[in-house]
Amino acid sequence: MKTLSTVFLACSLLAACQNDSKLDSSTGTKPSGDLESRVKKLEADAAKHAEALEFLDKVYAQQKQQADSQEREEPAPDAIFAVDITPDLKAGQVEGPANAPVTIVEAFDFACPYCRQVSDTLESLVKSYDGKVRVGKCDIDSNSEVASQYDIRSIPTLLVFKDGKVAGQVVGAVPRAKIEDMIKKTL
Repeated sequence: MKTLSTVFLACSLLAACQNDSKLDSSTGTKPSGDLESRVKKLEADAAKHAEALEFLDKVYAQQKQQADSQEREEPAPDAIFAVDITPDLKAGQVEGPANAPVTIVEAFDFACPYCRQVSDTLESLVKSYDGKVRVGKCDIDSNSEVASQYDIRSIPTLLVFKDGKVAGQVVGAVPRAKIEDMIKKTL
């Protein structure tokens, strides 16, 4: 029995050594020549495709960079917003990074001149706080449920959020310093 298994093992090894290489079968031709010439042929085939591979690597890197950039601009899937700012994101009415620790929601109306004044102040604050503040705009005419939910009776009203909860509220066209104080307290 031991001799039979030894003979079977020897036959298996001999048969395995007779098989062609998988590399040879991928070229679609029967192997010819010694090992050195076969390796040179494979290297030549790889060199032919090197330029195409470099191009594909560049395209992949560019697409990865675009995807990373887009991911930085979009809110995290697990982000918490007390006020749904998804329509505002689509309308381009959000300034600042998605991962900012403080989010200010400006309740406004397009016809309100004081709202425009506060919007300009908020734009400059987003720039000066560089990544720490995010501003979303909420048109009260279109989102009356937000006005009733947060008891907004006058515009402009700024709702300051931290961790998905209201951390402060500023009503009216107030000076920049008052808004900055609220941001500093919240940070």
